[in-house]
Amino acid sequence: MGGNLFKKAERIPRKEYEKLVKYIIDNTKHIFKNLCDTIQPKWKHDMGDIDMLYTGFTEEFKDQKNKHIWKIVNEMLPYTEIHYNCPMISILYKDKYQIDFKQADNIQFQHLFHSYGGIFNVFGPYFRENGMKFSSKGIFAVVGSNYLLITKDADELLDILQLDKDVFFRNFDTKLDLFTFILKSPYLYVSKNILKKNNKYGRPLFKDFFKFLLNCPRYTSKIIDKETILRKYNKLEKYNSIKTELENNKIIKQNFNGNQVSKVTGLENKELGNFMSYMRKDANFKTVFLNENVALCNKYINNMYKKYKI
Repeated sequence: MGGNLFKKAERIPRKEYEKLVKYIIDNTKHIFKNLCDTIQPKWKHDMGDIDMLYTGFTEEFKDQKNKHIWKIVNEMLPYTEIHYNCPMISILYKDKYQIDFKQADNIQFQHLFHSYGGIFNVFGPYFRENGMKFSSKGIFAVVGSNYLLITKDADELLDILQLDKDVFFRNFDTKLDLFTFILKSPYLYVSKNILKKNNKYGRPLFKDFFKFLLNCPRYTSKIIDKETILRKYNKLEKYNSIKTELENNKIIKQNFNGNQVSKVTGLENKELGNFMSYMRKDANFKTVFLNENVALCNKYINNMYKKYKI
């Protein structure tokens, strides 16, 4: 999660990794709430760092200052360097191994998102192509510049992608097993440009995955209607409400702007701004300016200006 922050950091042999994760959980569970590591694939013999997720601090520590807490952590996990990059703290344990602690609002979802080297990021382009956003915080519908949360439940994400939850959490013996599992989702969208770019750059796991795609039989992504997902998770009404409001605001902005109001009233600068703010408070404001009749809008501006001057 935190990348390679420390020059001295060594790769962690698998047995040492598993032993250290258990030690971290056993010795810091009185400090961190819901502490867990991410899933590392079975075929990896060593890891670049340890990624730990937690939801917050226990009652004993929740009101204490952050730096004080990490001094206490140092007693259990002696470190020579520490890097603060909220919401993540990275330490160099015993001047040897990098350990990342990331605070997660939704640990279930982020556990899935960050496991297997963050391989689920490959689904990002699919959601983007269908007017959605996929991040470590959940799946969102994009409405203009707004993001409407569809779900932040890990089980629901796997359901949307049509991937088997039990298989995912059982781990995979080989890269091929993981890649084949990912490809079972009909919603993997990867363009030729993405394939060419990622075949040369990025994390080794991603490079291997894109090489796998280049060599596997031709596949076609299934297009899912965003409306189907929104309806399934009871977000369609809210989505349409936001969309309608944005469309209405666009119409109002076209009919109600400084140039138009200034033409009718002769007002400028601060006086113009004050008058326009006054108009927005009127009960009929939206109704009038959603009507694209210019003469009617100008008449309304003129009548409101007469009231404003009284």
